[in-house]
Amino acid sequence: MPSQKRQSFRNSVNIFTSFKPFSFGTERTSGNSKKNTTGEKPGIENLPSRILLEILDYLPIFDLFSISRTSIRLSSLFYEEEIYLRKLRLMGVEWSPPSNKDPLTEPDAANESLPARCNADKNFLPSAREEFIKQYNELIPFYIDFRKTGSRDFLAFNSTRDLAEIGTLIARLKRFSEIQPVKDTSKIKLTLEAVYYGFESSMLNQFEAAYDEEDVDEMKKLAQVLINLTGGYSCFHIFIHKSELFYENHFKPRQNFYEDLDQTQAMASITFQPLEELASYLFQAMTREYSLIQQVFPEESCVFDKLLERVFQEIMRPYIAELIDMAFEIDAKTYFRALMSSFYHCTVLSEDIVKSTPNPAQRKAYLFTLFEPFIEDYVTREAKELESQYDTWIKLWSKKLDELRIVDESEAPKKKSMFEGVNVAIFKKNWLKKTTKSLSTESGNTRAKKGRSHQLEVLNLDKGESSNYEENATFQLNDLQLLLSIEMALHMINFNKEALHRCACFAGAPDDSPVKKLTYNCIERIFILLLKKLCVGNIEPGYSIATERLGAYKADFDSATESVAPILEFFELVHIGDLILQMVDVYYKQEVCQFVDPNDFLSEAVNEKRQFERVLDDCVAAGLDKSIEALMQQTEFILRSKQVPTEFLPSEKVNPDLKPTQACVEAVGCLATHTKLVVGGIDKQTLDVFLAEIGYRFFGLLGKHIKRFTINEAGGFQLISDLNQYHDWASSSLRGQPEAISYFTALKELGHIYIVSPDHLRELLHDARRYQGVLRIEDVYEFVALRADYKKIAKKVEIEDCIVM
Repeated sequence: MPSQKRQSFRNSVNIFTSFKPFSFGTERTSGNSKKNTTGEKPGIENLPSRILLEILDYLPIFDLFSISRTSIRLSSLFYEEEIYLRKLRLMGVEWSPPSNKDPLTEPDAANESLPARCNADKNFLPSAREEFIKQYNELIPFYIDFRKTGSRDFLAFNSTRDLAEIGTLIARLKRFSEIQPVKDTSKIKLTLEAVYYGFESSMLNQFEAAYDEEDVDEMKKLAQVLINLTGGYSCFHIFIHKSELFYENHFKPRQNFYEDLDQTQAMASITFQPLEELASYLFQAMTREYSLIQQVFPEESCVFDKLLERVFQEIMRPYIAELIDMAFEIDAKTYFRALMSSFYHCTVLSEDIVKSTPNPAQRKAYLFTLFEPFIEDYVTREAKELESQYDTWIKLWSKKLDELRIVDESEAPKKKSMFEGVNVAIFKKNWLKKTTKSLSTESGNTRAKKGRSHQLEVLNLDKGESSNYEENATFQLNDLQLLLSIEMALHMINFNKEALHRCACFAGAPDDSPVKKLTYNCIERIFILLLKKLCVGNIEPGYSIATERLGAYKADFDSATESVAPILEFFELVHIGDLILQMVDVYYKQEVCQFVDPNDFLSEAVNEKRQFERVLDDCVAAGLDKSIEALMQQTEFILRSKQVPTEFLPSEKVNPDLKPTQACVEAVGCLATHTKLVVGGIDKQTLDVFLAEIGYRFFGLLGKHIKRFTINEAGGFQLISDLNQYHDWASSSLRGQPEAISYFTALKELGHIYIVSPDHLRELLHDARRYQGVLRIEDVYEFVALRADYKKIAKKVEIEDCIVM
């Protein structure tokens, strides 16, 4: 190009620099509009290469040839592979440079970039530009032949007699127009599009005629032509539209509920037999259609999936919508059966006719798109029905508890321990086995692998083949008149499991489907509902009544026995509460954790389960505090009422009995009975605190109790027998509490101050190790003052800095 023309071209391009505030020069101007001090004239040539490539990508091919002659830089960009890769993609050609290197012999080749490998093998590997030139030279003669506007004799139709090849060529030429290969592309494109759509219309008419004549071979040939030409979508549409499925369907949803279509006579029992007949009809008809699809269309065309989508949208959706609406007006059980039956039969249509598909995710999306409009109402109804049933059971149980409260205790039969003669661990184990067995129906990964069998199981449950909770939920109060019901907890868990299983049918929805989010939220919601209703309707009321009884308990002669009914009742309640917690935990791990991450601290279900455990712990803690007070009150009453003063101050002529006194035996028996019962019902940390507190309080109680008596030498031996008995109880019942046991060790040593001679008494007083650091010298002096001969020996044992209180 002459220099004058080149300068003129540059001046024409420089109009881009007039657009403000942008500048395409080498230096970006600031807000002060600094002048270009380099003297270089701004222009398009000074743009970065990546921006120039983006600009060149929008240019037609004929303009690329022209602009490549304007400068050396643009000429070099004309040979960039990226330009031709984009052109090839517009033409529908997926091209990647082949490699002639063996990666086993040249491992470093894998680490080289694509441009580096292409440059290294420039003499051996074809480039994208060479591939583009090949495609261009192949198509351009056929393309420019469409300049003949009034002719029907085009070169594309004379090159071959094979209609499939003609369809492929015309499709390639249509995509070839996208790169604007010649200046009069717009004119040629009009002619080409007219030929394209005319050829398509002709093939569709012939395909429709072949379909009507049931000429399978002709249909197959024409289908391939249309697939090559347009992808075959119009052909697929005609095939599906002419299917008998959409014209011979006489099934009505109301047939599931009424004997006649006039809706005058309702069915005695709703079995959804008409729904099954519709599903059977569709299954057989679609099986025949699939057989024809296999003969006409290639497998990768997924025509059956498109047929399935239309069956779902035009046949099943209106049918299911009306069916569910009618079932909704009857009752919840019928509604759930209608929805689950519909979902089961649609799953069969989706999965059983064609076992394999190139795009299984798409087929799954069709299924869940069909049920998407019904899921929101379903999850609302599911939670509402679950809450309603729980409230019914809770009212029944509360009524029985109210009846229990107004019963006169004097008229009530004597209560016996629930665990009398029963191993508590075995009792819990048997109940947990029962819970696990009731939850063992297809759970977790097994259910995920057998989705259809799980749906059928849910369908059978909805038909009433499972246990009828309304009839079985009688919740009989046993002889103990328990304040917590294991049976009701198990019924609530099983009922919750059925709701969860219904929800789980929809949990297989695609991740981007609203159905999946609604389903997982519903699963969390129904589990949270179980925990809240167990707390409000069973746990909290039962423990509240038991704690009230403990607080109101007053020991008297009628209750002065080794067992205290309110304490026994509460400790048994602790075991029942622990058992219910374990049952919930089994259900949580086997069922809920399949849909809820137990490590997700933001999950509402996980947080609610922790709250449930905290509520149970708080109820137990409040009751344990009251039970310790009641137990100490009962023990003190036994000691006061059974301990005779002469037992520690007998006549000198009476030989001392080295056996523990009756008061000691009964007090220890009372403590042992109640502390043994609580073991295994609470966690180890709480149990340790509970036992230690009992030990400390009982130690203080014994100190006050001993100070009520005067003790002689013979009585000292009797006291030592009692103190040994108390120490033995502490050693056996307070295991793991060395500090609490040390108090009773010190108390045991204290008994010797009543049997030693006055000369050795002072030595015992000052032996600090003997009393484990529990008793100070002042405390020991208070017990020494209880000796019968203390007035005679007072001067021998008293010291100047010690005054006996």
